[in-house]
Amino acid sequence: MPDNAPSPAPSRKPYPGFWQAGLLELIYLALVIGALIPVGIVDVAFKAHLASHPIVTASVQLLAFGLLLLIARRLGGVSIAEWVPTRRVSGQAVVGAIISIPGLFILDSQIGEWVLWLLPMPGWLEHLFEGIVGGRANLLYFVILGPITEEILFRGIMMRGFTLRYGVWRAIALSTLWFALFHANPWQFTTAVMPGLLLAWWYSRTRSLILCILGHVTNNAIATSLGLGLSGLLPALHPVVSNAAGLVMLAAGCWVVHRSTPEPQVETVPSSARVAA
Repeated sequence: MPDNAPSPAPSRKPYPGFWQAGLLELIYLALVIGALIPVGIVDVAFKAHLASHPIVTASVQLLAFGLLLLIARRLGGVSIAEWVPTRRVSGQAVVGAIISIPGLFILDSQIGEWVLWLLPMPGWLEHLFEGIVGGRANLLYFVILGPITEEILFRGIMMRGFTLRYGVWRAIALSTLWFALFHANPWQFTTAVMPGLLLAWWYSRTRSLILCILGHVTNNAIATSLGLGLSGLLPALHPVVSNAAGLVMLAAGCWVVHRSTPEPQVETVPSSARVAA
């Protein structure tokens, strides 16, 4: 090669890395708060109660998330389409996911009760959570938009970048850590770990957000239905019985997903990510 020949442009490391993912999380929270400030000003000035309107809250979240995607696209040089993989999954995998989620919810609820016993939640915060989970105004975001945006962020963006950088199992652990930290309090942190691990594992098996979004939506729908007072429709079971049933359902569902999906493969860096540093 001649001495004056141009050297090949170096490639960026897959985006995001661990700390870059944390920065994305902070940017998202800042964008949401920034978008809510003018809404709060209007509420105070005109007593409009816009912040409690489901269309307004959903619009704020979508605006913040859309801006986040544009910022991440700029920082990472990756096509947004690569962060929203919707590869087809088998019907068996869908059935396994549907079986898993109620079992996961039962076990996660038990973990939540233990954490509350060890670290009681302040009354004002408990009242706030009850309003969020049980409030009809929050159904659109909590059951639909929240799961979709969070799956794109934590599985589509973070799991993809972490898998390319660190391998599948470290990616599952690291993306779950950021997912749990996103909930910003010790009570939700602990109950976000199991769902984060399960959803990240599903992503690693399918390289698709379909199961992840389906599972997240189902989990939040169960929580919301209980928050709206539908728990009385369920039979009262001894905790040992309910936890055993939850463990069986979760294990059976995971077994079905495992049998109906290929082993996790190491992804290769797509051409769109091989841009000059």
